[in-house]
Amino acid sequence: GITRATSASHLARATLEAIAHQVADLVTLMSEEGGVHLPSLAVDGGAASNGLLCQMQADVLGVPVDRSEQLQTTGLGAALLAGVGIGMWPSLRDLAGIRKSSGVFDPRAHHALDRLAWRTAVNLCRGWASAR
Repeated sequence: GITRATSASHLARATLEAIAHQVADLVTLMSEEGGVHLPSLAVDGGAASNGLLCQMQADVLGVPVDRSEQLQTTGLGAALLAGVGIGMWPSLRDLAGIRKSSGVFDPRAHHALDRLAWRTAVNLCRGWASAR
């Protein structure tokens, strides 16, 4: 819990752990509901620049996390789709090799974050905020 000894770095780490667990919750739901198996996770975007978050994500999911060399891919994706649209590339399949990895974070079994503790905490928090 939060005490007087809790620092900003403790809160920052808790935030990163929450992000990792929330992503894992979504992946679990996709697996259970859609039969999707995730052998690895490719990440990009601003949060992916945080190596600690990428490692936590690998640990929580138990799969490698592959960080893109190009972190801000929204504009790149739009440009590539426009290129397909005007015939620069015949199809999306031709773009498969464009993404480059800046590194892979392998899960550390002995550092696996506790999913049961996360689920317990989430369940305890349900109902704290009343519906309005």
